[in-house]
Amino acid sequence: MSKYRLLGVYREKRFSPGMVEKDAAVLRGVLEKLLTADLPLMIESVEGEKLPEFAYQPDFVLTMAQSSESLGKLDSWNTGTRIINSVRGVRNCYREAMISILRECNAPCPDAVVLSLNEINADFEPVYPYPVWLKRSDVHAMSEGDVVKVRNKEELSSAIDHFGEKGIKKIVVQKHVEGRVFKFYGVGKGDFFRVYSQENEELEDYNFVSNLKKVAFSVAEALELEIFGGDAVLDQKERIHIIDMNDWPSFSACCNEAAEAIFQYVTNKWKLV
Repeated sequence: MSKYRLLGVYREKRFSPGMVEKDAAVLRGVLEKLLTADLPLMIESVEGEKLPEFAYQPDFVLTMAQSSESLGKLDSWNTGTRIINSVRGVRNCYREAMISILRECNAPCPDAVVLSLNEINADFEPVYPYPVWLKRSDVHAMSEGDVVKVRNKEELSSAIDHFGEKGIKKIVVQKHVEGRVFKFYGVGKGDFFRVYSQENEELEDYNFVSNLKKVAFSVAEALELEIFGGDAVLDQKERIHIIDMNDWPSFSACCNEAAEAIFQYVTNKWKLV
């Protein structure tokens, strides 16, 4: 039987500040399961930094890469290669694009605006009352200070200086929502979903988890994501707010379970079994 070529692409280290090993672990777990499953696959992996120079076009790709160079390479394989997450899905998670998409689909997200850094001067005041969140407008975070809660004008000035020093051209100013913060992780169309508190405890409150699951998978569909994670706030009126979404997170609280779920999802979707 002829074998298909499957490539796993690890996230570029600059996009995993303090999380390089945790990010790599979940993809490594999926690839190991594929290797031992006696499937018609030739499996290889590559660091995201080296993907642009990769020699051949595979049949399947599982990718955590986020750089424009890597996404450009994956785009060149758009015909003939099946890719999870899709290039479009990854690009949709760049914050400026994500804000626009989620606004269009009326997702329950905090109000946010995208501003050019050169629009901001010493007299600048946020469009929302303090505290507010300032975030780089492209990828999620590359260094400390790329996502920051500011409580007053002094902290605002310090945050703006940080973005300027990093050469960041645009920022997101997001309204703060008071409440309990949760992390969530999802795979497929509902195949796998886990929710964790800030204390890293898995939640089993059926009503809340069920409601959050519906919202999270709806948002993931709008962003064209198949493997995703995010952050949500439950406010004092029991309303859910999605404050962030990201493509293929580390699943650090449930890595082994997630690797199994992703393995099951891709082998079924790609009809490898």
